[in-house]
Amino acid sequence: DAVSRWESSVRSFGTGFDCSDEYTHDLFERECLRDVLNRFAAQGLAIPDVLKARMDAADKRFVELTVEVEHPVWGGGENYDKETFWYYYRWPSK
Repeated sequence: DAVSRWESSVRSFGTGFDCSDEYTHDLFERECLRDVLNRFAAQGLAIPDVLKARMDAADKRFVELTVEVEHPVWGGGENYDKETFWYYYRWPSK
């Protein structure tokens, strides 16, 4: 389900946004996916290849639709590690 929600969000990134809140809300789906992946790892479970391929494809498409920025998209000054939360350091290119 987390992979499907991220894929849906990435599809919407290609169509543009009415406001930045819409983007950041959809972007939160990637953090939810990260949480699921962390739970798999904590339990020693492997990610099924088909889900890994879908996630990788969605991440690749997200990178294609966005540009890297210096500060995280959340404006509240939160301290997000750029490597861990790489997706928060990208902004739509359109």
